[in-house]
Amino acid sequence: MAPLVAEFPAGSPEGCTPGAKTTVTAVVTLAADTWFELRVQQMPDLVVHATSLERAQQAVVEAVAKATGRAPGELCVHIQW
Repeated sequence: MAPLVAEFPAGSPEGCTPGAKTTVTAVVTLAADTWFELRVQQMPDLVVHATSLERAQQAVVEAVAKATGRAPGELCVHIQW
């Protein structure tokens, strides 16, 4: 069975901006009561923590932007379970 992918429409508040140039995939590796751990497939050493799935996408964008020097608006994140 293929993993679930949370995709958001381009331009939506939760989704990718129309100018996004880079797409990354973050896999939820741990989910506890109010804590999620995600690993970015394209950056195996990057681990991101978020307090909710709603916050997970933005947390990944911020972490990848900081690690790569890219602007957050250039990034699109897909969340997998």
